[in-house]
Amino acid sequence: MEGAANAALVAYVAKALRLRKSDVTLIAGDRARLKLLHLDGDSAALAARLTAWIGDST
Repeated sequence: MEGAANAALVAYVAKALRLRKSDVTLIAGDRARLKLLHLDGDSAALAARLTAWIGDST
């Protein structure tokens, strides 16, 4: 089950931002609490989706 939490995180972020799981890559923090993700796609669209997502959670 190693990596199951990271896979769940990638799936969660992909779903929340309406991306394919393959568009979300964990690039740092594999075994750490803090993670760094790479999101592949149109930067303007991703920025708008991130802003909306963060706005929904506050």
